[in-house]
Amino acid sequence: MVSVVISFLRQQSFVLLLFAAVALALVWPDAVRADKAYWAELAAHLAVALIFFLQGLSLAMRQMLAGALPLRLHFFVLGWNFIFFPALAALLCAPAVWVLGQELCVGLWMLSILPTTIASATALTVAARGEVAQAIFASIFSNLLGVLLVPLLAVAYLSSASGAELPLLPVFEKLAWIVLLPLMVGQCLRRFFREFSVGISARTRWLPQLAILYIVYLSFAQTVASGVLESLSLQQLLGTFLWVALLLLIASWMVWKTSSWMQFKADERVSAFFTASQKSIATGLPLLTATFAAAPLLVDTGLVLVPLLIYHPLQLLLGGVLVPRFAARGQLN
Repeated sequence: MVSVVISFLRQQSFVLLLFAAVALALVWPDAVRADKAYWAELAAHLAVALIFFLQGLSLAMRQMLAGALPLRLHFFVLGWNFIFFPALAALLCAPAVWVLGQELCVGLWMLSILPTTIASATALTVAARGEVAQAIFASIFSNLLGVLLVPLLAVAYLSSASGAELPLLPVFEKLAWIVLLPLMVGQCLRRFFREFSVGISARTRWLPQLAILYIVYLSFAQTVASGVLESLSLQQLLGTFLWVALLLLIASWMVWKTSSWMQFKADERVSAFFTASQKSIATGLPLLTATFAAAPLLVDTGLVLVPLLIYHPLQLLLGGVLVPRFAARGQLN
């Protein structure tokens, strides 16, 4: 029994560390004091740049291109990632705003526009005996496209919600420096110094997770320092959990049902399901943080990130439940 518990805790170590970062921000928000704010913001920008630089180092283009067909699978995944998922979230946000409040509903919608995961979608596809090459291509392509679409959709939504006009050029200029440039530098190093880049990437897999933990800590420390968290009720927190769980279950059910219309093979359907229904905290969190930094509005970043922090462990839990069912099917219906 003890060994089972230890094994479970190891598997969920990153999720537990995320909650530890939130807890640390609640009891020690000193990093965002006035005399440290500049350095905290600079460190956050460097953390975002580091994440995308290391992603550039780890992207294997040949491996990705091996799963480029069939095209209808990738259009299906992108359609759910950036069109149907946000549409579903918008429908759920209409009644949710009366329970959750504006900022948590903004977070629910921001969650919906994020690209799919890379590591967990691929790992779940492998475990469920899906088509791995297609999952790799779909997830990487979704993340690369997300670098452009997430800021565009986020700014459009924030502008319409607040009534303020936000110029896109400054947003993309800032994102170019802290997202696109590090990504391209990492990819160039991998292209011309492959062995060195692969070695560095293998030895620094823990760094992106550490950077994400710092961003989560900083965002919630800012929330604590602003006093906004004190206004949240238990009803709002429970309501956020229930609405996020509802969004995950409805979206997952709809993705599975609509995938049957596309005439995918059994293993292709598994790949399409995991890449269409998952949302990436590794790419999404830095993109949202950078977008909010470039286009500041009257929204609290910490509160906006709450739905994403809830969705991340729930999608892994649901995936773990579904993997044995998918793997056991000789032919999916």
